[in-house]
Amino acid sequence: MNLQLEPYQVLGRDFLVSHERAYACVGLGLGKTAITLSALHELFVNGEIRAALVVAPLRVARVTWPNEIAKWEQFKWMKVEVLKGDPPSGNAHIYLINYDRVDRLEGLDFCDVVVFDETTKAKNPKSK
Repeated sequence: MNLQLEPYQVLGRDFLVSHERAYACVGLGLGKTAITLSALHELFVNGEIRAALVVAPLRVARVTWPNEIAKWEQFKWMKVEVLKGDPPSGNAHIYLINYDRVDRLEGLDFCDVVVFDETTKAKNPKSK
């Protein structure tokens, strides 16, 4: 299935691509993952990034992101790796990890972009 972005999603994608740091606040079910994947796709295609790390709640990291990538034709070429304990292989485009495992990463040199999905845990000043 081909993804056709709505006009507001195009604006979101373009905003993410054009800013070094950005925060996308979009309502439930309005396509935040599709917007973000579209932005990452553009950055990959333009040679601006080699890999991205997505930090998300467990179910979102293990189910939502892989399903969205597999669902849309534009993203099926992206290699996905769910980080469950082993270090990143260096062979994926998108690495997925849940918030509880982030502190086990030894660095971020394997990726160029970090995406925080559902930032509730990330905004806690006591979080690692």
